[in-house]
Order: sequence, then structure tokens, then C-alpha cells
Amino acid sequence: MGDDTTLVTPEQALALASTLLQGGHCEQAASILEQIAAQGYESAHRLLLLARIARLQSRLDEAARLFHAASDADPALDEAHAGLIGVLEAQGKYDQAAVALRRARIDRNSQRARADALLKESITSPAPIIIDAGAHLGESCDRFLTLFPRACLHAFEPVPVLAQGLRTKFAANPQIRVVSKGLSDAEGELIFHANQDDATGSFLPLDAASPYAAQAGNSPAQSCTVPTTTLDAYCAQQTIARIDLLKLDVQGHEAACLAGAQNLLRQGAIGAIQVEIITAPFYAKPGSFLDIERHLIPLGWRLATLFDVFPDLGAPLFQLDAIYQPPGNTGQDAQED
Repeated sequence: MGDDTTLVTPEQALALASTLLQGGHCEQAASILEQIAAQGYESAHRLLLLARIARLQSRLDEAARLFHAASDADPALDEAHAGLIGVLEAQGKYDQAAVALRRARIDRNSQRARADALLKESITSPAPIIIDAGAHLGESCDRFLTLFPRACLHAFEPVPVLAQGLRTKFAANPQIRVVSKGLSDAEGELIFHANQDDATGSFLPLDAASPYAAQAGNSPAQSCTVPTTTLDAYCAQQTIARIDLLKLDVQGHEAACLAGAQNLLRQGAIGAIQVEIITAPFYAKPGSFLDIERHLIPLGWRLATLFDVFPDLGAPLFQLDAIYQPPGNTGQDAQED
């Protein structure tokens, strides 16, 4: 900002601090944020940026305090809630993280509408390339074709009978390519643990002590070995230079998929990511924001919104979906300021 702080508005200063932070210049960003605070300016977004700086500098107690303050200042600021939850998880404070999740109070219907609007705003290609990992019965393919009628979808489904069902369902639609493999962090094979509820099949076995599985009457079925690939390898083989949307709903294996997409992430070749996070002890290893964000935050990605939170209120969180945006996307910043 220099000595003449009248040359920029606080909103412009926040945008500059955010850009500096994405480039790893924490001290310069912090200096700008201190200057606008000295002028009497305060906002949830300023607190959020300070929290991100504290997290990057491993000052986790301070980061938690600032994320909490930002969420108090703007209860609709999803990134503040997620940041607080991630820091608490990193500190091993899981009970407090669960409280923070319930405190977010996110309405599912309005958030689904917001998520769809955000994707339509973020994806500008008239014929976007979409990766649907965990295609199951084609529910997400239907949704994405409604949002983007000219999209080209690559639907990954490792279970042979489900993959064949997708081929049958979309036989007349050349825009959808069914891939009978699972996405992971390496090419090869993995054991796929099928369950009585085929929507819950996973590369992770069910948690034998999970009350959620027992209440739903879900139990293990026959397992099988399936082929896997990485997103980096698949895109190289298919000469796909850019993915407009990566959707990950692979029942606890999402972080491994991101680990297998590091080249694309570093090249800035992914336009948006929609990822499911199951936080409850349903599988052998519960998911977390921390597992996902360790692959994204260091590269400048940020949480844009949460949706399909289950249950809504009044009970421990089971799962949710999150949309992340890469560095350089300013649509959310404009809404927050």
C-alpha cells in the first residue's frame, strides 16, 4: 500500500493481500491487513486472511481463534467454518471440531442451489470436460448434463455391474464415456469392498464398530479386485490438457485421488473440484477437511461453498460436499467483500 494509504480502498487492499498470500508472501500480506485495521476497518474477510496466514505459519491456536472470529462476523462464510474445523482436527481436538461442524448451520436446499449457481459461474467453457469419479448410477452425470448440456463427461465406476449399467443408460449419448476403473494415487489394482448398499462400496472396508452402518442395516458383501489409474495418467493417455470440473465421490478415497492428480493441480489444469467428505466413523478411516486441503491449500486453492450437509442440524455430522476453487477465481471474493 505504501505510505499513501488513500490510494486504495480497504476492499482493494484486501484483494492485494489475498494475492500476496496466494503467492506465499505472508509477511507482506499481514502488513497490509494491519494497516487497514489501523484505519478502523474490520471485516470477516480480513479476519479470514489473518487466519490463513496463522495456519500457514503453524500458529494453530491463533488460526483457530481468527477462523472462529471470522465465522462469528459472517456466519455464511463457509471457508471460515471449514478453516476452523481443519485446524481443530490438526490439533487433535475432534470434539471441538464436531461442535464447529454443527455450528455451521448450513441449509441443504439453498446450498445445493448455490453450489449449482457457483459451478455455472465458474465454468465458462461451452463444452466443459468433467471427470465424474464414483459415477454409481449416473446421478451426477444427469445433474451435470442439466447444468452443462454440451459437457463431455468421463464417468469412472470400478464396479463392473454398475459400469455396465452406466453404459446401458447412456448408450445413446456420445458425450459420456464410461471408464471401468477406480481413480487412486497409483496405477494398478486395489481391493474394492462391496456392501449390501451398493452406494457405499469403497476401497476402504466398513468400520466394524460403526453405529451408522448398523443403524442402516448395511454390511459387507463380496469384495473384488479392480483396476485403478491416476487422474494424471488418464489425462496424459487421453490427451486431456484441462479438466473444467473434477467431481470426487469415492467413499473415503478422495484424498488418494487428489494425490494422483498433483501434476494437473500444479499446472493449474483443473477449473473446480467438487468433493464429498464423510466425517463419521463409517469406514475404517474417517475423512476430514485436513485430508483434502493438504493437497489444495498449499497450491492456493480455497473452499468456495458447502452443500448436501447430512444431517442438517441437531445431530453429529455424517457427510457433506464441498466445492473448491483454484487461485485466481475472484467470484467469491467479490461476494464476501
